[in-house]
Amino acid sequence: MPSKPLKTCLHSRCPTLTRVTYCPLHQQYDRERGSSTQRGYDAKWGKARIGFLRKHIHSANIALIKAYSLVLQ
Repeated sequence: MPSKPLKTCLHSRCPTLTRVTYCPLHQQYDRERGSSTQRGYDAKWGKARIGFLRKHIHSANIALIKAYSLVLQ
């Protein structure tokens, strides 16, 4: 069975080639950073996020519009 092709690590500006999402260095970082709850994203934050996206639906920022469409799915 052929192996997966090499691709660059998904961490910003990391040129390391890997067959998985992140290189070993950034896999360790991802494990240590904690869950979204541990980082402070609770229900109150989620409601504020939805409110912001609804208020700014006509923003010229295409990334914001894409994020809003993901929330509605």
